[in-house]
Amino acid sequence: MTGTQRIAMRVRYDGTGFHGSQLQSGQRTVSGTLTTELSSLLKQDVHLLWAGRTDSGVHSDGNVCAFDAQPAMPVDNLAVMLNDRLPEDLRVSAQWLAEPGFHPRFDALLRTYTYRIWRAALAPVDRHRYVLEYPQPLDAGRLRRAAALFEGEHCFRAFCKQPEAGDACICQLEPPVVEEHGAEITIVIRGNRFLRHMICRLVGAMLAVCSGRLSEDDITEALGAGGELSLNPAPARGLTLTWVDYEGQLRDGRN
Repeated sequence: MTGTQRIAMRVRYDGTGFHGSQLQSGQRTVSGTLTTELSSLLKQDVHLLWAGRTDSGVHSDGNVCAFDAQPAMPVDNLAVMLNDRLPEDLRVSAQWLAEPGFHPRFDALLRTYTYRIWRAALAPVDRHRYVLEYPQPLDAGRLRRAAALFEGEHCFRAFCKQPEAGDACICQLEPPVVEEHGAEITIVIRGNRFLRHMICRLVGAMLAVCSGRLSEDDITEALGAGGELSLNPAPARGLTLTWVDYEGQLRDGRN
């Protein structure tokens, strides 16, 4: 095979031991680790494009990256060969040939994040890395009402860390889904875009409403005015980038 080929991959990782997904000099990152092993395997320089930037401690079940291979190559066994080289906290779950202009970030239709809360001071050892341990009383019904405030199109400037200059911070979210699984509560949030640290700030605001530190009116006002809101973001370890939807690759049979 000759020419250049754009290859896309879905990537899973435990974010505990990574300093985020993006390349950072002197830091262990998802992109840095994957780039090193890909370049070694393919014997060429690789530049990865990503669907979503995740911060330190944030996990992924379905982040997507893409790169150009030159010359073009078969990709059927790429994930198997790559996983043999990768550390245990990073895995490629799928690979496919993409259109030459495919961009994981700009071609994404929706992103899905899941935040997990364990309603006790100590989670089981196999859950500790992936949940917020929350020993205070937490009513799922009240959490659902707080989460519902974020449905629709709003200015989320109050729930963003350092927005980019000129960004109106407008995002559109589907109705958040709050479910109970024994001691664990999951909050699933889907939207067309997300701002820096936005999900952890949204969850922090929901918990503040549940504890009485903020009112629902405080949230509504912040969404309407786009002003500042004093709150503590939820810890990153409870957050997972669950999925990224693309045309023809929609999840849950929606395609």
